[in-house]
Amino acid sequence: MKKLKLHFILLFVFVQIEFASPIFADTIPIPEVLIQSSRENFYSASNYNYKIDSFQLHYYGQNSIADVLQNFTPVQINSYGVGGIATISLRGTADDQTSVFWNGMRINSLTLGTMDISLIPVNAATSIQIVTDASSAVLGSGNFGGAVLLNNTPVFNKKIEVGIRQDFSSFKNFRTNLSVNVGNEKIQFSSSSFYQTMKNNFPFYDKYKFDHPLVLNENNETKQWATVNQLNVKFKKNQLLDIGNFTLQKNHNIPANMGSYGKSNKFQDDFSSKSFVKYQKIFTQSQFYIRSGYVYDYMLYHDSINKIYAPYYTHQSQNSANYRHFFKHQIVLDAGMDYNVEIAKVEEYKNKIIRHRGAAFAGAKYTLKILFLMLL
Repeated sequence: MKKLKLHFILLFVFVQIEFASPIFADTIPIPEVLIQSSRENFYSASNYNYKIDSFQLHYYGQNSIADVLQNFTPVQINSYGVGGIATISLRGTADDQTSVFWNGMRINSLTLGTMDISLIPVNAATSIQIVTDASSAVLGSGNFGGAVLLNNTPVFNKKIEVGIRQDFSSFKNFRTNLSVNVGNEKIQFSSSSFYQTMKNNFPFYDKYKFDHPLVLNENNETKQWATVNQLNVKFKKNQLLDIGNFTLQKNHNIPANMGSYGKSNKFQDDFSSKSFVKYQKIFTQSQFYIRSGYVYDYMLYHDSINKIYAPYYTHQSQNSANYRHFFKHQIVLDAGMDYNVEIAKVEEYKNKIIRHRGAAFAGAKYTLKILFLMLL
């Protein structure tokens, strides 16, 4: 019996050595990781939120974020068909009570307060986060429903990746996607673009007409393209420089309403360009960043039958500076300021409107194992 126990002990030790030997024999290098987070993400991490992982982004990687959010988060997407607008509603609130941020910049419409998320391809961000109880002290006003945070986080390693995809679907829907990712340990560049055309001439039974005839949905064509580009440079002494641009254009014909016997000549054109520059310095126990962004939106609604010609022009300059210090015992202090300039030229305003907005803020965060305490 003693010999049998001894054999079991020796066998156990031998198995442990066999499994452990590769760990001691090989040295696994761990790449350098810089922990960075904007104020929007840092203080929203304590709230109840939903995050979209990389698999979900890849699975729906050829569509807009409206499809991703509708399938993987408990939000309500109000979509007006393929090629039409799509708005988001959180916790039963209106679509203008949810803010959408791209790399820290709020990109909601200045005049309407809403955001057509069908205009945002999922490739515009590597991280999507839904904050259901967004704090106005962190993200500004207009977040009664919540907030959508879209961010691009670079991974500094050697890579050369090129992807091309062509999609065909019914009603002459064609979409071409091109993505490029190149870089090394010091610099990263990513670019993602698509071009899409849709005829959308599907048949349907018009129940508002006599005898419910089968009609063809006409004047429903859509043509759109978008390109998202980002450059990330890592300098010595933990300094980071991020430069990004997101540009899109969409031309959409608007069909006639059900029950109508006349042809529609309505269309809507959208063009938007968003750019930002962010410099960040990471110290031993603190970090500092300064960010400047510019958002330009143009929309034209035209109805030749009713003689409506309504162009919308808006400009936004968003500037932010933030300093955060990490003390012992899980205490973090945060301070900074924002300054925004907003310009809108809309037919209903009769002339150009300019608004200046400034804010100074400070916050503290204390983390326990099961509790977050924040003072903003």
